[in-house]
Amino acid sequence: RSEKWVRLVAILCTLTGLVLVMAGLSAFEFHLRTATVIRSLKSALSPLAHFTAIFVFFVAFTSVFVHSNLSAVHDGFASVGATTNTMVDFMLGGRPHTESGDITITLVMHAFIIVFFMLVLLNVFLAIIMDAYGRETARVEKVTEEYSVFYDTWLLLRDVYSLRWRAAKKWCFAHILATSASDETSVQSCSDLFKLIEQCPQVEMSNEDVDQAQTFLFNDPVLGTYQFTAKEVHTFFGMMCHLDVLWDKRRSTDVTSEDPPADAATDVTPKHTEV
Repeated sequence: RSEKWVRLVAILCTLTGLVLVMAGLSAFEFHLRTATVIRSLKSALSPLAHFTAIFVFFVAFTSVFVHSNLSAVHDGFASVGATTNTMVDFMLGGRPHTESGDITITLVMHAFIIVFFMLVLLNVFLAIIMDAYGRETARVEKVTEEYSVFYDTWLLLRDVYSLRWRAAKKWCFAHILATSASDETSVQSCSDLFKLIEQCPQVEMSNEDVDQAQTFLFNDPVLGTYQFTAKEVHTFFGMMCHLDVLWDKRRSTDVTSEDPPADAATDVTPKHTEV
């Protein structure tokens, strides 16, 4: 009885470890290339689940069929479990011997496993993964700036040490910047960032003076309620203003002409990229 419990605990520990490893994969989404691979696997979960159901059904059906025909003459098919194990070994390259059993049934079984499992289903599995990976790589083609994995690791550690924001709070801050009613086209200083936050309709300020200790309270029925202090905003701007991905390398100098042509007004590149 004790051996049975030890085996059960070992199985539970193994499954728990696998779940923790799968959950830990999300921690590698801080880098562009690793995030592409992980997001590809996540987006392929649904079709892979359907593929797994089809694969398991045909493995079970084929195991029962082969076991009923070769169990009496072949030791590798003595039971349904042994038959399944032999078939898996066959798909991985370990072909069972053909010294016993009806040659016709053996030929049909080998041909079916080779064609259906090894040539069809395994390629369908690869096609699902490649399709998801192709969609993710198409999404990141628009990213013009890319850092190395070592620099992204440094940025992640600095972000965790300086801001200590959870992912939900970061998304709320991005929502504030995206829904601001400000008509400013650039953020050149921390004061500009304060003004941008103030114009968000879902943000309430605790102080009218930007230079004093100010607190922004964000309230949304879906995203929740979060508080951003002036120190956090200053820290965020100090971290982000040095990243090339936020600023246009081709930014030009200020326009000196007082009356530019009407058709050229939209062609003027701002000093910083739009927020």
